[in-house]
Amino acid sequence: MEGVKKGDATRAQIVAAAAELLDSQGYHGTGINAVLSKAGAPRGSLYFHFPGGKDEIAVAAVAQTGEGIRAALVAAFERHKRPEAAVREVFQIFEARLVETEYACGCPISTVSLELSGTDSPVLEACALAYESWTEEIARALEPQLGRKAQDRASLILSLVEGALLIARSTHSLRPLRLAERHCAELIREA
Repeated sequence: MEGVKKGDATRAQIVAAAAELLDSQGYHGTGINAVLSKAGAPRGSLYFHFPGGKDEIAVAAVAQTGEGIRAALVAAFERHKRPEAAVREVFQIFEARLVETEYACGCPISTVSLELSGTDSPVLEACALAYESWTEEIARALEPQLGRKAQDRASLILSLVEGALLIARSTHSLRPLRLAERHCAELIREA
C-alpha cells in the first residue's frame, strides 16, 4: 500500500513539473530530462507511469492545468453574484501570473496550443478539451443573465482573454489585459 502512495506522489510530481515547464518553455522546449530533474524523479519512473512518453506526460499536464483553471472559474462564479465581477477576478488571476513570472507565463494552455496547431497531436486535443471546459463554465454562469447568448458570449470572452494574454506577454504590458477585461464586462452587461 505504501508503494502505491509513493508511486502516486511520483506521478503527481512529474505531471506538475511538466505543466510548469510546458507553460514557460512550450512543448518542443520541454525535454524529458528537464521534467525528471524538476520533479526529482528517476528515469525508470517516467516509463512506469507514462509508457507513452512525452505525449502522455504532456496530455496529463495539460489536463491537470485545464482542470485547475476550470475549478478557478467555477469558484469565481460561485463567489460573485454578478458574472462581470467573476470575470474580473479571472483576469486578475492571469494578471498576477504575468507579473509574477515577468511576462514569461500567460495562459498555460496557449503556449502548447500555438506550438502544436496544425498537428493531430493528442496533446493538442487535450488543449482543445481544456478550452471547451472553460467555455462551458463561463456559459453556464452567464446563462441565467444572457440565455441563448451565453455560449457565444462565453466563447468571445475566452477569445478576448487569450488574445489579451498573448499581446500582454509580447509587449510586457498589462494594458491589453485590462482593456479586454473592461470589454468583457460590457459584453456581459449588454445582454
